This record gives sequence, structure tokens and C-alpha cells, in this order.
Amino acid sequence: AIVVAFFGFQCFAARRHANDYTDDLSFWDATRKAVPRSAKAHLNYSVMKGARNDLETRLASNKIALELAPQWPMASVYYADTLCRMHRAPEAIEHYKRGFSMGPNDLSLIALGLQCLWDEKMLVSGAPLRDELEALKDEHPGSWLDYLVRDILENGEKNNGVDPKQRPRGYNEGPKDG
Repeated sequence: AIVVAFFGFQCFAARRHANDYTDDLSFWDATRKAVPRSAKAHLNYSVMKGARNDLETRLASNKIALELAPQWPMASVYYADTLCRMHRAPEAIEHYKRGFSMGPNDLSLIALGLQCLWDEKMLVSGAPLRDELEALKDEHPGSWLDYLVRDILENGEKNNGVDPKQRPRGYNEGPKDG
């Protein structure tokens, strides 16, 4: 009877603890608090806040992730992307460029950033950023950065930014076909 009571109590305690994490935001909030030096926990929490349109909190949490992992391309690009979505694209440019340089073959990160820059009209004909991205892509020949920058500069008008085949899912409103 004592063994059954012990296991019953353990099951109850485990279930009660699991209820603390009933959604993704609660989980990542608890994780970042439990492991405050985890850049991944802060970054994922920021994504969950961004999905709920809390861009100020997203930016603050992105900043912590970037401070914890300055050599992580995703931290730089996500920080830049938050600035860009807050219509602060000029502030985002250096962070995008650093992230793109550190991860020149990270298709999703580069497409995410280029699309926001396109949407914010930072890549219009004659914009200085076009030349900066040309130079950046030339430092990484044969990479996704090279391909995507070349493609958006040549075909951005036709595609309204990044080629839809290369865009992150959020821009296509659902799972990709094939």
C-alpha cells in the first residue's frame, strides 16, 4: 500500500508540474528562467512572443540571445528581423549582414531577412543596400547567400521579394508542397 501511495503521489506531482507547460510560451518562459544563460531558450521565447505580436518583448529577448551567443547566425538574423518587423529596418541591416556572413548557406535565415528588407522597401532600385549585399554575396561565391541576393536583385519585382519557393513558411501561409 505504501508503494502504491508513493507512485500515486509521484504521478500526481508529475502531472501537476506538466500543467505548468500547457503551451509553447509557458514552456519557453520557464526554460529561459531555469537556464538564463541559454541563448536558445531566449530566442525561442522571443519567437513565441513575436507570434503573439509582442514585438517589444521579442526584441528584448532576442537581444539577450544575441549577447549570449554573438557568433550564432540565428541570433543576429532574428534580432535584425525583429527590428525590421518593427519598421526599424535601417537599424537591422548590420545585424542581418553579420548573420548572413556567419551563415551564408542558411537558406531560411537569409530568405527571412531578405524578404523583410524587401517588404520594408530597403532593396528598391538605387538603394545603397543593394550594393552592400552585392559585395557581401561576392565574399561567399556558390552559397545560398550568393544565389538569394542575386535572385532578389534580379527578380524581386516579379516575385515581390524572395522567390516564393525559397521563402520561409510564414510567408507562404502554411506547409510547403513537396
